[in-house]
Parts: sequence; structure tokens; C-alpha cells
Amino acid sequence: MQRSQPVATSRQNVQGPQTSSAQIQREIIVKIRDPVTIQSLRAMNPRNLKTYVERAVAQSDNENIINAKITSANQLKSGDLGIKTATHSQMQALRQFADDWAYRLGHGASIRNPTFGFWSMASVRIDNAPPGQADLPPLLSIRRERRSSPSVLLH
Repeated sequence: MQRSQPVATSRQNVQGPQTSSAQIQREIIVKIRDPVTIQSLRAMNPRNLKTYVERAVAQSDNENIINAKITSANQLKSGDLGIKTATHSQMQALRQFADDWAYRLGHGASIRNPTFGFWSMASVRIDNAPPGQADLPPLLSIRRERRSSPSVLLH
């Protein structure tokens, strides 16, 4: 009887690729609303997407962004475009002058503003604040609605 050789095992990273904060600070997300545009962008590979974005920026003729270096462009599962620039300042310039180039990427395309993990659950009208609410700490307020329990909001 012949013995089989032991199977070599290896450890794999189960967490997936890590995104550094420097990369996030250089990335712009462009919201694509038109389903036809989403499908046509899906047909492009990342290199063609990068060229497509570079052309949209170049056609803007805005001297503040004309030299912005696009390092990559990828389509997200949502259909939106993730665009990375060489520097943080280039990303800020593209964001600031988005009206000059983003619409060239597709009908209804707009820059998505980052939320940095903060979610707004509700809003508080200050002019109708209940008495005694001013006594609460400034970052914490309690609002009563038609529910039986109060909701806590962070500002």
C-alpha cells in the first residue's frame, strides 16, 4: 500500500485587502445615477475608465484641475466610480471644481460627499426645543416624538 504525500497548507489573509487612510484621502466617489451609463461603464476595464475620467477632466479646460493626475478609476458594485488621484490636494481640487468635469462622466453624475462614518439619525428643530433641553450637555440631546421612548441624538 502506497502512502500519499501530506498536503501542503498555507495561511491566507481572510480579512481581505486593507485600504490605507492615505488612499482614502486621495479618493473621490462619483455617484452615477443613469442605469445606461452604469452599464456602459461596466463594459470598460480599469485602464479605459481611467482614460475616460482623464478626458472628462481635460475637457473641462479648468486650469485648477487640468494637471490633476488620476492614478486609477474603478467602478464600484453600486455602479459609482471610485477615482484616485496622486495627491490629496489634487483630490480636493477635483472635488472643488466638480461642476466643471463630473457631468461629463454621465447623465446626473455628481460627487458624493464623504460621511467619515457619522450617520445622521434624525434632526432637531431648535426653535421648538422642549424646555430644559438647554441644560443637557452640548453633544447630547433628547427628543421626544410620538414614540413612547425618547431618542438620543449626537450632534
